[in-house]
Parts: sequence; structure tokens; C-alpha cells
Amino acid sequence: PANHLAVMKPGDAKFEGYLLGFAERFVAPGSIVWDVGANMGMFALPAAHRAKLVVAFEPDPFNQLLLYRTIAANPDVSITVVPTAMASAVDTASFTIPERGRSSNHITDLGISTMTDGERQRYTVMTVNADWVLDRFPAPDFIKIDAEGAEAMILCGAAQLLFFLTYMHSKKGDTKLPRLVGHLAQL
Repeated sequence: PANHLAVMKPGDAKFEGYLLGFAERFVAPGSIVWDVGANMGMFALPAAHRAKLVVAFEPDPFNQLLLYRTIAANPDVSITVVPTAMASAVDTASFTIPERGRSSNHITDLGISTMTDGERQRYTVMTVNADWVLDRFPAPDFIKIDAEGAEAMILCGAAQLLFFLTYMHSKKGDTKLPRLVGHLAQL
């Protein structure tokens, strides 16, 4: 309902060009990708055609169903669905499905999303944080976060992950990520 999508396959006109471009530019062959706010797989699927594994986080049961159908229609890719929202802590949260459409679903308590045209439904979802996920899944080489205003909150729950990624990039001689994490720590 309201997102007018069913199943995605490569070559579908439903793919948004900029998401394909992100996958082609940032997802290295054989990499691990975390897709936070996966929706129905608009980024997860093209990323999975390059990556070794995509871990897709999606709290909306309807979008999860579409994501599972997309995976079933593309058996050559490796996408693991984690049916939760990502936040700063392992907990529960109120989650809003807006009248406007499911692409604007959001954690209610943030009060940030304004493009909703009212509320269609609200329910409780489980939340995990990035550090909890890091203990259970491979560390990502790339993370896409599209969480309708929850991005800063998600990064607050990623201290261990950011430290790990900073260390790994420092070992490779890359100074960009350590500087970025340093700036984030000062916020």
C-alpha cells in the first residue's frame, strides 16, 4: 500500500539512478554493506550485485515483505534482512507509517519527519544499535543510512563500530575516516 512497488529485478525502471550510482561508486566487489533503512531494497539489491553480503535493516513489516520478495526474485545475491530499526540503543521505539507513503516511515519520538501528510499507523518496533550489530555480523566496508532524521541518533550508537573502522582505515594509511570520526566526536 502506498509505495506502489512489488518486486525489484535488475533493469527495472523503478531503480533510482542515484542509488545505482552510489552502489557502483562506493560498493567494492566482495565487500560487506549495511543498508540502514532498506525499504524494499532500492539500494540493497544493486549493492548486493557487487558485495559479498548486504545486511538490510528495515522495521516496516510491509517493506520487509517486499524486500523478501525482491530477494526471492534475485537468488544470486546475498542479502540478510534484520527486521528492526537502527537507533542509539537496543530497545523498542514507536514507529509511524505516514499517510503520504511508506518511504517516509520514521521513529515517532524523534518528531523530525515533516513530510508525512498525517499518520496512517503507529506501532512498536525493536531497535538495535550499530555496536550490537557489529557483535553479530561482519563489519561493514560501506554503510548506507536513510532513516528519516534518525541518522545522528544511529551514529550515537556506533562508538565501537566507528572506533573499529577508524583503526582499520588508519592501518591502511587512510586519514580521511579518522579525521571525520574525530569531527563527529566533537559534536
